[in-house]
Amino acid sequence: MTSGRSVQTRLRSKIEALDAYLKELDLELGPIPAGERAAAMAWVDELVIPQPTVRTGTRRQRSA
Repeated sequence: MTSGRSVQTRLRSKIEALDAYLKELDLELGPIPAGERAAAMAWVDELVIPQPTVRTGTRRQRSA
């Protein structure tokens, strides 16, 4: 069984590695253009924030 503390430590380590990689990319390629950043944020919001379901009104009738 893995302890919560070791999971947290591994997660923190992965986040730090990702942050370092993103800083390296930023130095090599320059900052992300505002339009690309906005598009990425919208994409993430679609994945993370649940969208309301739309009912079409095409419900099948139950037979008696």
